[in-house]
Amino acid sequence: MRERPVGEVETFGSTAGGERVEVEMTTEDFAHILVRFRGGARGSCVVSQVSAGRKNAIGFEVSGSRSALAWEGERPEELWLGHRDTPNSTLLRNAALMSPAARPTTHLPAGHAEGFADTFRELYRAVYGAVAAGEPADDYPTFRAGHVENVLAEAVGLSNREQRWVEVTP
Repeated sequence: MRERPVGEVETFGSTAGGERVEVEMTTEDFAHILVRFRGGARGSCVVSQVSAGRKNAIGFEVSGSRSALAWEGERPEELWLGHRDTPNSTLLRNAALMSPAARPTTHLPAGHAEGFADTFRELYRAVYGAVAAGEPADDYPTFRAGHVENVLAEAVGLSNREQRWVEVTP
């Protein structure tokens, strides 16, 4: 059961203090996906439409034996770096610190936020560049990438239905 605001609600708008009614949920609004990679690494992915306070959160975290890093889409200018033996730090987006391959993807000086809309500019720049060059590039999603995503989603669904590990071989 979930509480739903009564009446019309603007997407991403506040519903604080409004009247609510309990409704049965018939869709998947939360998932926690466990993964095992070749070589022994383990991972997890959380997908939620019910995390209070989150607006359009997307992020990733990589944790190793000596250090970790995390990035959050709601704070796109920052990369958190975690360490065991030294203080943690936050690295701010700065073209001067990027690799030569990454540097052309940022257009504003450090301290001027780039984000969601810039993603589309970079996608179209990469696709049109590949078309002009007459050959595909590896810096934008392809139909193959879409196929792999579908194979993965189908495996997650099968794993949930049958309550077992499912091997994914795209």
